[in-house]
Amino acid sequence: MLQSLKIKNVALISSAEVEFGCGLNALTGETGAGKSIILGSLNFIMGEKAQKTMIRSGESSARVDAVFSVDDEIVFGVNELTGIEVEDGQVILTRTLKTDGKNECRVNGVVVPASILKDVAHFLVHIHGQHETESLLKPKNHISILDNFGEDKIKPILTQYQVEYNEYKNLEKRLKSLGGDDAEVARQVDLYAFQINEIESANLQKGEDETLQEQKLKMQNFEKMNLGLSQAIAYLGAEEGGVTLVKRALSQLFGVMQYDLKLEEIYNTALPLQYGLVDFEDSLQSYLDNMEFDEAEFIRVDKRLDEIKVLKRKYGTSIAEILLFMEKCRASLDLLKNSEKELEKTKSAMQEKLQRMETCAKKLSEARVEVAKNLEEQIVAQLKDLGMPSCAFKVGFSEIDQVTVAKFKSNGFDDIEFMFSANKGEPLRPLSSIISGGEMSRFMLGLKSLIASDVGTMIFDEIDTGIGGRMGLKLAEKMARLAKNSQVIVVTHLAQIASVASTHFLIKKGEAGDRTQTDITMLDENGRIEELSRMLGGIGDGACQQAKDMLGWARSLS
Repeated sequence: MLQSLKIKNVALISSAEVEFGCGLNALTGETGAGKSIILGSLNFIMGEKAQKTMIRSGESSARVDAVFSVDDEIVFGVNELTGIEVEDGQVILTRTLKTDGKNECRVNGVVVPASILKDVAHFLVHIHGQHETESLLKPKNHISILDNFGEDKIKPILTQYQVEYNEYKNLEKRLKSLGGDDAEVARQVDLYAFQINEIESANLQKGEDETLQEQKLKMQNFEKMNLGLSQAIAYLGAEEGGVTLVKRALSQLFGVMQYDLKLEEIYNTALPLQYGLVDFEDSLQSYLDNMEFDEAEFIRVDKRLDEIKVLKRKYGTSIAEILLFMEKCRASLDLLKNSEKELEKTKSAMQEKLQRMETCAKKLSEARVEVAKNLEEQIVAQLKDLGMPSCAFKVGFSEIDQVTVAKFKSNGFDDIEFMFSANKGEPLRPLSSIISGGEMSRFMLGLKSLIASDVGTMIFDEIDTGIGGRMGLKLAEKMARLAKNSQVIVVTHLAQIASVASTHFLIKKGEAGDRTQTDITMLDENGRIEELSRMLGGIGDGACQQAKDMLGWARSLS
């Protein structure tokens, strides 16, 4: 159960700590006093998305701490989720939001992602509010509600069905990996054969494209190369060219080197330049003499490069990638050609699994029909107890003419929708289309009373929407009974509900200095009488007596 909630710098709350009790805890106060801040803080600590606007004006961060006392089952669940050891049966959730938008979430002091905080919180607390009401109105959620209600009967069959369903899906994937049906296999064989033949016919050689590109570049620039080489040879061989000038320079050096040994060293070092330049001139001349432009060869190279470009566009960015793709095609083709036996084996297994799945799904549907009758009876009984004596409720099952593979889902083949009528003589219609706010509140409370919660704390927001008078008494009685087995926290405007609370908190807004401040106070007996008098709208001693009478009535329920 939720032992305490500590709130710091959240909206109008500067600092507050609430110590909750067992049973029913009521939070009351004038409209706008700040009850929504308490619920917002609870949603925040449960990992819901938070806006920076929740931080109290002028502060750098907001923080909420929640302390829970838990049993061994919850301890095990928290440890499985987080790996965090839970000591002394206490789980402490902490969440801080800073003005820069950064979050810090902790479980028993250990930093965790917000998603983990949310998972842990949902082990511990269940909040019924507008979101859950909207969820109940969606037909797609009705089947899980029915399954939860009839868990003992339905869960074993559903678990077995899901085993069969998952195995069938795995066989489907296996069949697809083998090529699917016969037509698909034939198509895949033709495709692989075509791709292999196209690549093989090209007779690609690794590095061929680079060599061809070099050839094309040279042929494209034949004239430039011819002119450049001719000019270079002319510079070297001219009367005043490079070779002649180097020879003359060496001759002059030879005539004076006898006067200095260093000049002799220089001469011996430079002498190879003369021969090198001669070799350089000869090499250029030889290259030029052998140059020729073959137009037919140019056309062949260009065409070959285009062929390779087409293959690259289809099968890879390089010849190496294209050849690797071909090898993969060969492997896939071999697998397909050798997979006929495996294909038939998989098809046979799928057919057998489909029969088992269908058998299991039919048993599941039959169990749901049986559970639905019980749910119908009990929901009607609950609603009659809540002042709807002429209501009718039915779990509607969609008719299925023929069960096909396409109709199977992860939870069977049933499609259901809750049907409801609030008044005698009115036909049953989809719950979402005809239920009012007050009726929805009673319906949800009746449902909660029937479906055992797997969390220690339930929080109700706006459970009293559209309800008052004697119906408020009925609702209060139901809440009191629910709180005998679970901790219940309720935000309410009804004095009837507040009167049956074992712990009553007043949310009040006031001013402290130049700031508006929301405070939370646990009421004593006199405080409760005063608050109930306000909620009842009474004045003077008569109102106080009415509040005392209501508290006396509430105590008679225990």
